[in-house]
Amino acid sequence: STLFPYTTLFRSITYDTSGATLCSSACGYTSLAMVASGLSGNSNINPYSVIQDIRGIRNGGKTSRGYGAASTSELTSSKYISRYGIRAISITKGGIKSALESGMPVIALVPGHYITLSKSSNGNIVVLDPFANWGDSRGSGEYSSVSHIERVYGSISWAAAYREA
Repeated sequence: STLFPYTTLFRSITYDTSGATLCSSACGYTSLAMVASGLSGNSNINPYSVIQDIRGIRNGGKTSRGYGAASTSELTSSKYISRYGIRAISITKGGIKSALESGMPVIALVPGHYITLSKSSNGNIVVLDPFANWGDSRGSGEYSSVSHIERVYGSISWAAAYREA
């Protein structure tokens, strides 16, 4: 997808001793890369650089700390995300709309998957799905409401809003 030009470039990189690749397990890191790059204007931030920063690995290195998927604490901890000049605020599902209205992008956790949310110019919610090839019923695009996103993806169990530090 043209929304995620770095996805094909990095998709097969294995970064975890269990065999996790960017394509198979890095939706959280990809979401954070989109948010951090967008808020900071730094186009050098990408999913692999985020994994390297958070997991403390070098090119070709592997992490053995847990499975390859991001934890919510990694995606919100100032220890990790302050290096990008951003802050995270944990929010409830009910706070997503107001966060978006105030210009903050949101990372949300749906069953087994992180997605990024932002507000479109016409007031809809834009879903940026790191795994954008779900098919016709799921994927990046505009949704009319949080409940519309949940009808497509499943219940949102966690969310955080982001802003410049």
